[in-house]
Amino acid sequence: MDSINVIKLNNKEIKYLKFGNGSKNIIMIPGLSVKSVIDSSDLIIEAYKIFNDDYTIYLFERMDVPKIYSIKDMAKDIIEAVNYLGLKDLYLLGASQGGMISVCLYLEDKNLVKKIAMASSNFNVDEFAQGIINSWIDLAKYNKKEELVLGFAKYVYPKEVLDNNYDMFINLANSLDYNDLITFISKANALIGFDIRNHINDINIPILIVNDKKDELIKYSEILKNVTNKPNFTYYHYDGYGHALYDLAIGFKELVIDFYNKRV
Repeated sequence: MDSINVIKLNNKEIKYLKFGNGSKNIIMIPGLSVKSVIDSSDLIIEAYKIFNDDYTIYLFERMDVPKIYSIKDMAKDIIEAVNYLGLKDLYLLGASQGGMISVCLYLEDKNLVKKIAMASSNFNVDEFAQGIINSWIDLAKYNKKEELVLGFAKYVYPKEVLDNNYDMFINLANSLDYNDLITFISKANALIGFDIRNHINDINIPILIVNDKKDELIKYSEILKNVTNKPNFTYYHYDGYGHALYDLAIGFKELVIDFYNKRV
């Protein structure tokens, strides 16, 4: 059954989208976005339908977002929700900020997680990316919706995608309300100063890291520094899809399924 659900925990709410019919559980954690991805649930279900027979997918949004909300706090909230639902032996799939949350979730409760797949993500946010993120935060603070959406899309999507979908991005900007902007600011602030590189050696389960050479936010060269000589890490890169490879790259979902299904 495909549905959007709400869990209430400690006076907070967390939304999740559930779909698929399999016996194994995937926790999907989206990245930073200007509007909740759950609003596009039909597109997500269609995009990930090849998982349906073997997996049940739970896509979690962030809890009601407070002004100060760290990546670690986001991970703890999802752990609370997962425990409430009684889910175990989790396969994590995190995109961008969601990949960072996935690793923090594992570090908080290693018994919950079997494998992690993270796309367009890293174990730290470097100064270059922080500068871009801070510029987005400023645009959101001053209610510059079009500049925010177009500036965000510039670094997330290849130029041809931005050019071919310009009107869609403008419509998205016009749909944003005050709560969307406040939520975006809080989630974006969580990326500033994020660095868990000193915990990389604490990851003792299989982890798949997928990036793109043309990603302008998460640099290909910086990823390689963190994944070299780690026997439980599998690294794969694309070339030409940019940061949004998790939406655009041909064969990405099959790559994740093969990684999950591989016996280790």
